[in-house]
Amino acid sequence: MKHYFLLFACAILFSNCQKDTAPSDPRDATRIEGRWRSLLPAHPDWQYDFNDGLLTQSVTDLGVVVSSLQFTYAIRHDTIHIGGDGINIPRTYQAYIHCDSIAELKNITPGAIIAPTMWLHKTQ
Repeated sequence: MKHYFLLFACAILFSNCQKDTAPSDPRDATRIEGRWRSLLPAHPDWQYDFNDGLLTQSVTDLGVVVSSLQFTYAIRHDTIHIGGDGINIPRTYQAYIHCDSIAELKNITPGAIIAPTMWLHKTQ
């Protein structure tokens, strides 16, 4: 089952990348600006809106926003530092933008026990 999941993820990744544009630096995290959602279908459906230093992280169910959180963020070359609050700790991600519509965010937060990699698809 793992192999089918990996094959499915690779197929989506390669089908969404466009080769007609000039290659950009994949480590340039400033390209993260915009609205993103999980590349693979997930429940709940998390959406991430990176807009000028403010990240709005929201959950939708059946097209309706159920919950929304806002955090500040800062970009340093290939690293995105996301601020925390009383419940959520600050997070640090290393960004790799494969093409204009696919991003890989690897959690490199110091002391993180579980460090998942997020695959995101740009919607706007």
